[in-house]
Amino acid sequence: MNREKMFFTVLILGIMILLILPVPAKAQEEKEEAEPIFIPKQVKAELEKGIENRTPRMDIPFEIFENIYLPARQNIHSIFLFKAKNKDLGFDSSLNVPTTEKEGESETQEAFTEPDTLMTELNAFLWFQQVGGDYSQEAYVPVQLKEEKDIYDPEEGSMYSVGYPLPPGKYLLAMAITTKDLQKIGIQYYEFELPAPEGFTDNLGTTPIFFIHEIEKMESPETTPKIHKGFFTYSVLKIVPVLENIFTQRDSLDVFFYIFGAQPNPETNKYNLTAQYELTQDGELIVRYAEATYDAPIISQPLYLKRTVLVQTKKGDEVVEEKKETRDIEPGQYTFVIELKDNISGKTLEKKVNITVEAAQE
Repeated sequence: MNREKMFFTVLILGIMILLILPVPAKAQEEKEEAEPIFIPKQVKAELEKGIENRTPRMDIPFEIFENIYLPARQNIHSIFLFKAKNKDLGFDSSLNVPTTEKEGESETQEAFTEPDTLMTELNAFLWFQQVGGDYSQEAYVPVQLKEEKDIYDPEEGSMYSVGYPLPPGKYLLAMAITTKDLQKIGIQYYEFELPAPEGFTDNLGTTPIFFIHEIEKMESPETTPKIHKGFFTYSVLKIVPVLENIFTQRDSLDVFFYIFGAQPNPETNKYNLTAQYELTQDGELIVRYAEATYDAPIISQPLYLKRTVLVQTKKGDEVVEEKKETRDIEPGQYTFVIELKDNISGKTLEKKVNITVEAAQE
């Protein structure tokens, strides 16, 4: 199966589970019976202390830099991307020391060679408050991360993610990362807004447009929030995004987004959507891709960073031969333009995303 077909197969499986299949009754019962988890008082007090002026606490430095949201059954699945350095997360080899209890003896430590894996165990706390509303939600996320010792770099900064379902609205996220004993507390504040899908009656809208580096199917969707390094999850999909929209010449633009406000055909319940994709540079058209048609409002489209050029062979001033060649896009700054149209309602929308193309390594 080629990459494009595999991508769509994985996507369809994920969206079916997310939007169509009901939650098992047992899972619903367990959710109803579960005790609510609250943020410890001393952490809550620190969050409240800085909330008015959005003052971070830097015991454990980290930075929330992006919110990606996608549709879910009853809420909006909101994904928060943040960065942190290895040295600030407390990776340590001592967490890997195994112990054993031998017959007739007290528990003793096994003889072992130095482990090749570093670990850290932390707490993460999420406090969502609706701006101008009464909605408030807290969540606790236990964190366990691993790093290979032979490639560990304390100064390396990595992208991490955590996702949580929320109803539409404007929010303030107060997020804390702490050591297990709560003695070190890092705090950041992040404001964001989640649109109501039913609010798009006169116009089209989209979720944040992002590009995919890798995608694969998991065995089952996550039912509790987790922190992941280098990827995020959506239903049964594990997605590695392209950070900062930086590509090399030989990459593809695997664009992913959802269209709000589109109307299905009342008889077939299918959509009739078209998208025209273009790459421009300083206002000049560089590539116009073939128009794409979709029968569902969730869009994933691989596009290649190639352009067709007309090559002329001349003898003196006379053109003796013309031929078309496909070449890599030149390195530089580009604007990725999306022109959307709902052919049933007639509504249209244009979106633009800036991207950077770097030279491919030989």
